[in-house]
Amino acid sequence: MERNSCVFYKSFYDSIKELDPSDQVQIYDAIFQYQFNGELVELKGICKSIFTLIIPQLEANNKRYENGKRGGRPRRNENQNETETKPNENQNETKVEPNVNDNVNVNDNVNDNVLLNNDNKDIYTYIEKAFCRTLSPIEINKIDSWLSLYNKDIIKYAIDTSVLNLKKTINYTEGTLKNLKGQGLNTIAEIKDAEIKRQGIKRRKRPKEPAEDYDWLNE
Repeated sequence: MERNSCVFYKSFYDSIKELDPSDQVQIYDAIFQYQFNGELVELKGICKSIFTLIIPQLEANNKRYENGKRGGRPRRNENQNETETKPNENQNETKVEPNVNDNVNVNDNVNDNVLLNNDNKDIYTYIEKAFCRTLSPIEINKIDSWLSLYNKDIIKYAIDTSVLNLKKTINYTEGTLKNLKGQGLNTIAEIKDAEIKRQGIKRRKRPKEPAEDYDWLNE
């Protein structure tokens, strides 16, 4: 497979940019080795995890590329009798050349479903709408880990808290979840009860307003 270009998605960049520079270099090299030379580089640890999530999209791109080289037409069955229709002699025939441009009709989200757990799509969608952006593969892995510790209502509450505080980040949301768990608050009902108690304590601690001095009445 000889190629002079390839498609690189923003979701790849978002997943890789949080890593150490040395790890970033390993993943970038693995991506381009696979795209240009067809070689599968062996990685370890977090690099292997992220590259494993990226591979299905690379394979989809390679398949589109190969189909483009063949003009996108299926191979003719050798045993199939096909009658060719000859063009009208007076007709100007236009020969259609195959399109080998990697960037034509590429949908950034064409293979995103490979990265998603179908059971968790509702929470992914909720977070993407709240944050007004698409989640990266590494963020999706983080959310999947939350779902093993917290129920979806608690996660949605933490997301809403992030939005209200203008902190639309996964790290801020995770901090909120850990804070709730540290307080032993595992349901929305428990969170509401705790909030009512806090409001009651604030009212009791509110200092009394000083009495006004009315000595001027005796003057």
